[in-house]
Amino acid sequence: VMQAMLDEAVLCITYRKYLSEESEVRHIRPYAVKEFEKRWYIVAYSEEQAALRTYAMDRILALERSGDSFKMPSGFDVDELFSSSYGIYLPGDQAPVLVTLRTTLREAAYLQDLPLHPSQTLVEKTEEYCIFALRVIPNPNFIMELCSRGDRLEVLEPRSLRESVKEALKKAIKNNKNLNQEQDDEQNQYEEDEDNNMNDEEENNEQKGFYDEQGNYHQYVEEEENANDNNYEEEEYENDN
Repeated sequence: VMQAMLDEAVLCITYRKYLSEESEVRHIRPYAVKEFEKRWYIVAYSEEQAALRTYAMDRILALERSGDSFKMPSGFDVDELFSSSYGIYLPGDQAPVLVTLRTTLREAAYLQDLPLHPSQTLVEKTEEYCIFALRVIPNPNFIMELCSRGDRLEVLEPRSLRESVKEALKKAIKNNKNLNQEQDDEQNQYEEDEDNNMNDEEENNEQKGFYDEQGNYHQYVEEEENANDNNYEEEEYENDN
């Protein structure tokens, strides 16, 4: 890929999208490579879609040169392209917004070591919390990242981003609550079935016999059978005589 970039050679790739089982053939002009969360992506111009796209390198099933060449756009800067975005989402026509976050002191230490975005700045620090500001496009990757911080981070502004994070967390709580409810229902059903089985067994035992004061169990059926046997023997004896 790097050599194709230097040679300005068009690549023909067989690509499988993240949520698709089928692969597609694309002719791309590789402009740059970008790393995000330990995965590498090709930033390229798609000839089929006539637009810039990002392609995860681990989802490229086959790659070869098509034989065509291209001219790298003058002044193309991949860092500038993603300067207002988060992750590998292309900015498109979205504009960045000013985001303010309040964090715990412990979380603030992590954010200072590993900033969420190059524009991140610390604007306030108290004995209980810190407030950060950054200018970024709040794309789905960014919302997921904020959610992953749990109760250690609060979105102050903008209100729309705060609502997006709240809805994502509410959905996560609901999903986990439903799972716990299903498990509780299964456990309750199991316990109910066990109780029913024990009751049935006790009823059957009561019908067949009884327990005396010493806890010994006596079966009615056996006694009846013995009585029948005795009556039969008596009848046999009388008939013989």
